This record gives sequence, C-alpha cells and structure tokens, in this order.
Amino acid sequence: MSWSEARSNCLALGADLVVVRNQEENDFLYANIPVGGKLWLGISDVENFGFGEPNNAGYDEDCVELGFKGSSKWNDISCNRSVAYVCEIIQQQDPYLTFY
Repeated sequence: MSWSEARSNCLALGADLVVVRNQEENDFLYANIPVGGKLWLGISDVENFGFGEPNNAGYDEDCVELGFKGSSKWNDISCNRSVAYVCEIIQQQDPYLTFY
C-alpha cells in the first residue's frame, strides 16, 4: 500500500502513521515486523537512516520506510511503493499501535 493510502487508512481509524520518538520505539517496531519486512513511518525528529541515506535516488523519494537492507535503519523511498504500515493512536501519554 502506498504511503498516502496507508495514512488515509490510519486517519479513518482516528490514528496516524507511526512516528518514531526514540531508539527504543524504533527497535520495538523492527522486532515486530516479519524478517525482511518494511514499514512506512510518519517520520520524526529522530534520525536513524542507513548508510548513504537519505539519498533521494531518482528524485522521487519523499517518504520513509523502516527496514533498510534488512536492518532497523531507515530509507527514503518513493511514496508510491507498496509497504506495510502501522497506525498509532495517542491516548494521553501511551501510544496504541495496530500493525497492518
């Protein structure tokens, strides 16, 4: 599913794409996706890009995925690619995650 489709689905649920706030959250997300899997991110101020990323290859990489080359690093990628996603609902201080 594209980034915009994934975000629209999350918004329809009263949520949004997951935003990584620290390394612990990043590691939790990575540990809970299938091996070799990737997830769209809503992005954050934390940066965890893989080596050489973001690189905007092809001048069309405006979205971010978790799971760069099978690692917990990030990659900039075309928003039209099909990637799994996680919706996050913030309830007071504790986020509630739903994997799709």
